[in-house]
Parts: sequence; C-alpha cells; structure tokens
Amino acid sequence: MLSITAKKTFAVLKGTIFLLVLYLLQTGVFTHLRINDVVPLLLPAGAVAIALIRTDQSGGVWGLLAGLLCDMSVGDSPLMCTLFLGAAGLSASYLAQYFLARTFLTFIAVTGLTLILLAAVQMAPLIIFAGVNVRVLLPVAVLQTLYSLALSAAVWPLAQAMVSKRK
Repeated sequence: MLSITAKKTFAVLKGTIFLLVLYLLQTGVFTHLRINDVVPLLLPAGAVAIALIRTDQSGGVWGLLAGLLCDMSVGDSPLMCTLFLGAAGLSASYLAQYFLARTFLTFIAVTGLTLILLAAVQMAPLIIFAGVNVRVLLPVAVLQTLYSLALSAAVWPLAQAMVSKRK
C-alpha cells in the first residue's frame, strides 16, 4: 500500500497531467478549430472540475495553475486568468464542500458562470482603458463562452477519470 506522501504526490501528478492535457488541447488543437476567429478556453473548465471533484481548499491552488497555463496560452494580460481562476477554483471548491452537488449539471452551471465572469474580466480593460464599444466585444465574448461551454462537457468525464477525489 502506498504511503500518504506517495498518494498525495500521485494525486498532484495526475491533476497536473490533467491540466497539461487541457492546455495542449487548448493551444495545440483548438487554435486550429476557430469559429469566427474565436478559440475556446478549456482550462477554466479544468479548474472548476478539479475544485468540484476534490472539494477542498486545493481548488484555489489548482485554479492558480490552470490560470497560469491559461495566461500563457492567451497572452493578453499577465496574471489576469491566474488570479481569476485561482479565486474561481477556491470558490467552487468551497461551494462544493458545503452547498453544491458534485454532478455534471452543477459542473456545467459553475463552468458557465466562470466563463461569463472571465469574459467580463477580459473585456473590462478594453472598455475602460481603450474605449472599445461593448457592442463590438459582446458577440465575441458570447461566442467564446458558448464554444468553451460546449467543449467543457467533455472535460467532466476526463476529470473524473484523471483527478483523485479527496478522502
């Protein structure tokens, strides 16, 4: 039987591999499958999935890792996704621990909310500092959110297979 340290190390390794697989899909595959020049984001769904499955405070740490990878793939503003997904992962894990069921529908709802809020966070600097009209940004944000959410449906079973539940 594995020791506690080996089990934790293996769980961290599996979670890291899960996020790296999503990163490679997001940057290597789906950058070539654009819809109206929009690329889907899979890493926010990965952060939410880990947070819901593990239901402990490590959801924030996994969110930070997913956000760091997301920032590397998007390249807009450094640390925006890192901080946002860290907070989203921590919030999702807290809610899953006390209030939410750990089901596919909960995953889709929380991922949808995360993607909507992330789109708002991404648009805010462009609206405030660059003076870009909301009507120009909103169709892109809606398309990216819906495209990402549709592909997120495949993230949940992958997460359940790869991420260790907290015992």
